[in-house]
Amino acid sequence: HGVKSKIEPACRSAGRTVLAQQAGIGRSELLRQFASIGNAILLGTESFWTGVDVPGKALSQLIITRLPFDNPSHPIAAARAEACRLKGMSPFSEITLPAALIKFRQGIGRLIRSHEDEGRLVILDSRILHKPYGRLFLDVLPHQQFRRIG
Repeated sequence: HGVKSKIEPACRSAGRTVLAQQAGIGRSELLRQFASIGNAILLGTESFWTGVDVPGKALSQLIITRLPFDNPSHPIAAARAEACRLKGMSPFSEITLPAALIKFRQGIGRLIRSHEDEGRLVILDSRILHKPYGRLFLDVLPHQQFRRIG
């Protein structure tokens, strides 16, 4: 957990607890701790893209470090891509991109669950601005009030 060890001292001095997935602590327990602490920072992996419900102010910011594209070298993804290519279609356009957009929308849904919810979404992956498909990710945001920082 290199990221955790790098940010933990600054977070601790700011009165924040850093939680991260690690051996011996299950996803449900991490979510329980996160919700009960109220101002913790939770470093998650792909398993936190769906099925997370932390109502209230405990979840007020979501930082996405990378757009949620599946690993193309995974055997199932590779087989689907090959089948798509054999049909003369683009695996990226037909499979990879639509799946990533769905997962992205689900991830945002962890933060914004109703019209009354507020929160900040920070996307660190520059592909959202520099790749032609980035606009598709921006279009699935709950509203179009966003700004580029840096």
